[in-house]
Amino acid sequence: MLKEEARVALNAKVIRHSVVELYDATKRQVQAMLTESRIGSAKSYSVVADFRTASAMNTNFLGLRLYLVDSSYRFKSVLLGTQHFAPQYGERDGGIRGPFYRWIGDVLEDFRLSRHDLFGSTSDDGPDVKWMMRSGLKLCWEWCVPHFTHAATKTAFGIVAESGSSKNPAMTDMLRRIVKTVYQTHHVVVMGTLFSELCSVMTDEDLLLHPNFKNPVGALKKVILMSNLQAGASQQVADRHFIKVRRKIIDGVRRIMEAVDTQPTSPGIVAPPPVAVLSGYLMELFAETANEVAPPSVDTHTAMHEQRIDEELDRWLSTPTSLKVIRPGEFEPVLSFWKRQHDQGNFRHLSLVARVLFSMPSSSSQIERDFETAGRMGTPQRSSLSPYYVDMATFLNCNRDYVDITQCPKLSTNAAAERLPSNVLVNMTQDLDDEFGSLENMFSAASMDLGLSDNEEGTEG
Repeated sequence: MLKEEARVALNAKVIRHSVVELYDATKRQVQAMLTESRIGSAKSYSVVADFRTASAMNTNFLGLRLYLVDSSYRFKSVLLGTQHFAPQYGERDGGIRGPFYRWIGDVLEDFRLSRHDLFGSTSDDGPDVKWMMRSGLKLCWEWCVPHFTHAATKTAFGIVAESGSSKNPAMTDMLRRIVKTVYQTHHVVVMGTLFSELCSVMTDEDLLLHPNFKNPVGALKKVILMSNLQAGASQQVADRHFIKVRRKIIDGVRRIMEAVDTQPTSPGIVAPPPVAVLSGYLMELFAETANEVAPPSVDTHTAMHEQRIDEELDRWLSTPTSLKVIRPGEFEPVLSFWKRQHDQGNFRHLSLVARVLFSMPSSSSQIERDFETAGRMGTPQRSSLSPYYVDMATFLNCNRDYVDITQCPKLSTNAAAERLPSNVLVNMTQDLDDEFGSLENMFSAASMDLGLSDNEEGTEG
């Protein structure tokens, strides 16, 4: 009798309702984590956005994944959302930069974020995604390392379709093994996760915050001088370029230090002057003394604020530092070093800057695996579910660490309908906003073909 009463009919309606309940509860968990990880009003998050064709169903997807370093100095990532995109033939020729931009804004708003909270982005060199990150969102953009090295390898070694026509058979054989490894990282979850953990790259500003490589006169100067001399520049020109690059790196870190500074820099509230109850002679007599004890001006506070930042930056560059040795041949991670500095109060601003700079991932391969997951979930057997339910299920599948069934409140039918996230309901094929109305601002047909060709190349590998 008890077994019969516990049996629940499992149909499309129940599944849809359960997906919304789980999505809403998981989204709240993610929102709480993001709120706790904020650094005041500073831009402290990085994103990877992409446009890709999933091979499982040959379906186009847009996706957005967020990266951050939390208050415990742990590197974290969460998939904010994916979106089915099935344009008609005419729309393929025009593209959708405008709706893509609007969709990103809706995704961020669903998680109580805005475009102003984003610091940087990593992506491939595709014209549309690169435009969205650099010009649309105006982020600090970095080229995805696997895509960058792939282009450099093709240029340097002349990858050929036929092994017999290669002038370097040994290198061709090695590259074919690399292609096989890259294919596995994209399609095998274990390999992809391992690659994401092992792949590491540091930008110029990251090097400035590394305790072992912070001196710009070291490795950075060697690279700049070598590249300039190989390009035919004189030693004097190379030295000037190094000085400019060094100044730009330090200024960039300094700007982030100013952004993460949470101490008030403006003068406090000053009480109004007392009512003149004494004679004019006495008021004039003590006027000079009153002016001497007046609070400092805004300019004085700003100068003190800048002096405090300059002092910390100079102290960092001049103080010998190194990573702690955990055991022979093994050192602590860079984030552990900065957590230790933060806990000890050594470099208050720079420890927060480290959370911002090290939030940028070196690879965009993780979101490509998200697209493959979304493609596998959107099979013909799930045709009774709307695409946005599949998008929400993809969110749950890729963020399992935040899914807690015990913290999933029951929702009524009306409440579940109201909890549908706005980003999954964005019409990606509707008319563009006036801001993005011109054809030159839209996705190009070449980008659509590029997504298909990438999929075909991966299948061949």
